Amino acid sequence: MSINTNEFPPGLSLEDVASKENIQLSKFDSDIAWKIGTLAKQRAIDYRLSRPILIDITTTDGTTYFHSPSRPSTVKDNDIWVERKRRTVFRFGFSSYYMGQKLKSKDTKNLEEAFYISSIDYAVHGGSVPIRLKNFDGVVAALTISGLKQEEDHAFALQILEEVKISREPRYGNRHMDVSCISSALIVNSNIGQEEEEEEEEEEEEEEEEEEEEEEEEEEEEEEEEEEEEEEEETSVKFRVSFTYKCFYFVE
Repeated sequence: MSINTNEFPPGLSLEDVASKENIQLSKFDSDIAWKIGTLAKQRAIDYRLSRPILIDITTTDGTTYFHSPSRPSTVKDNDIWVERKRRTVFRFGFSSYYMGQKLKSKDTKNLEEAFYISSIDYAVHGGSVPIRLKNFDGVVAALTISGLKQEEDHAFALQILEEVKISREPRYGNRHMDVSCISSALIVNSNIGQEEEEEEEEEEEEEEEEEEEEEEEEEEEEEEEEEEEEEEEETSVKFRVSFTYKCFYFVE
């Protein structure tokens, strides 16, 4: 395992450079950033890089999600390079390597004249690449590497993003997915559908039973009320009859 810089030979067109760095993730947050950063650190160990590198992941609003050397011995100068290359990505929406290749195509090699930016604050050397999302036209963050040759910094950053993108793609997106896997998925989905239907039927039956119970209770309450009313009427009639009888008896 090593850094593949063969994809960026001298003379590669700007269109090809832009195409190779157009890696779009389906999602990006602090957890994804941590995965990207820790993967980069692990790959730096796996590749047995001759120099330590500084790994940085920062969003366009200035929030740093990951900032760590691959191993001891990075220096403050690496931090400065990270900041300058990252600013270039956020300013132009392309990798710092792309902007360096674009500068080569111009008549001047002076950043101030070519892009109206200061070489103190910006760097057009490879190492900072944009992090993009699917269905979103813009840059959400940048992965920046400092410590190697600019072509290696650039290629390493892209390899990490590509590896993270592939690892997060859903299995059903693979065109060569085993048919048995698809069948199993369909069976599972059908079973889930049957369970949902059974649950709905049970809920409907329970609701019907509750409604019937409520109706029965209401009928019983109405019957009790009617009986009470009848008893009250009978008592009232008896009282009137008794009272009338007593009154007539007194007159006599």
